[in-house]
Amino acid sequence: MDTYEMKPTKDDPQGIGSSITYQRRYAIGAILSLNIDEDDDGNSASNPVKTTVQKKTPEQPAKKVDAKPEDPKRPPALTEELFKKALKLTEKSRVEKALEHYRMSNDMREALTVHLMGLDESK
Repeated sequence: MDTYEMKPTKDDPQGIGSSITYQRRYAIGAILSLNIDEDDDGNSASNPVKTTVQKKTPEQPAKKVDAKPEDPKRPPALTEELFKKALKLTEKSRVEKALEHYRMSNDMREALTVHLMGLDESK
């Protein structure tokens, strides 16, 4: 059996650990015939998502824009207007649907859950 030696890029514990992890990943990938070419050496985990702020124009206030496009599978966010309407719902199933279907803050989720429990008690 042939052996392969790999010298770490840094001569410190992290560099040695990185080298070992790299060798394991590619050895296992070769054994299982996996495509693992999309390795960025952990750079995506080290760099936070960058956001930009649009400059103010007279007709539009500045707003934050995420560098990454929104995931189409991600549920829509519950707007303040829809949240207020949901708090007025009297049908338990519709409140449950709102809790399941929308992304919302913890405060909104808690308020809707309390509202839902109130609907259970009123029957």
